Amino acid sequence: MIDKSREWLTLNKISHTLKVFLSKEATNAILFVDKFWDINFDFFKENWKKWIILDIDECVAPHHWNILDENMKIIKNIFENWWKIVIYSNMKKTSRYEDLEKLWIKVITSKYAKPDERWFKECLENLSLDTKSTLMIWDNFLTDWWAIYAGIEFIKVKPIETEEKNRKIARQVQLLMREIIDKIANIRNNN
Repeated sequence: MIDKSREWLTLNKISHTLKVFLSKEATNAILFVDKFWDINFDFFKENWKKWIILDIDECVAPHHWNILDENMKIIKNIFENWWKIVIYSNMKKTSRYEDLEKLWIKVITSKYAKPDERWFKECLENLSLDTKSTLMIWDNFLTDWWAIYAGIEFIKVKPIETEEKNRKIARQVQLLMREIIDKIANIRNNN
């Protein structure tokens, strides 16, 4: 059964979409990259970022699939070199997180669905994170935008393409909305 609060358009998602048209802040990322491996983690380490809140789906893995091998190698490398990584997921915990947990990377799921503000507050409180030393890496302005308002700097990764057979209408609408918001963000950030 589909959890509508996670996969469908919600009032929070629609509200943020409207903010995108009204405010540049709604799409304000410190860096836009095509692939996860394009990120220069040494730069952020030098700027005293210690924590990474990492999104999984379409950021380092295809939608509802396992993390790509090349991204898993990078995650292992940055974890072994100073960083504390937490996976704070909108998805329910599944076996695809086991390799991360073997590395002692925290995988936390929430009863709240992104972009519910309580999701981010819960994340910050559970881990006692300082927003100044935290970096979030994600792919979707539609679901991950509360990081902006929580004061967490973030890197926007171009979503990983996922082949999906029999895409549900809710998923098609979500992808269309994400594409529109991404185009607005790209126009704003190229000016």
